[in-house]
Amino acid sequence: MENQKRPLEAASFPDDSFKTPEKRAPGNPPPDSDYTRWGVEETCRYLRGEGLREWENTFREQKITGVGLRYLDDARLQGIGVKLLGDRLRILHSTRKLWQIAAEPGKVGHLAGQLVKALNDRQPELLIFSRDILCVQIAGLCHDLGE
Repeated sequence: MENQKRPLEAASFPDDSFKTPEKRAPGNPPPDSDYTRWGVEETCRYLRGEGLREWENTFREQKITGVGLRYLDDARLQGIGVKLLGDRLRILHSTRKLWQIAAEPGKVGHLAGQLVKALNDRQPELLIFSRDILCVQIAGLCHDLGE
């Protein structure tokens, strides 16, 4: 089976031909991206990063932490003095992005499977079997479970 694979030299590329893109998160989250551990100041820093600086003092006065963000809704924002609908929608949109980030585990298993399928399509000489694809997907799912 060893002779069916390409030699390692044939797969090498110049250092500058492929670059891995940097991982980017939406907005400007504080260093600790687990919003459930944020205090009031980390929450205010997130608001600044999202362009919502004008609401920092309101959030500070109300002592809204990262956990509190999860429970914000239109009525609560109106109750703390965010009168304009457009402002409430901007705040809600920015806070919803936080749990979208937190809810994304599960993608690695899917993406890993897609990658191996694409490799199989583009490089059939690798002789990738369905079982190999399944093993890679399972490894990705194990990664997802650990998150």
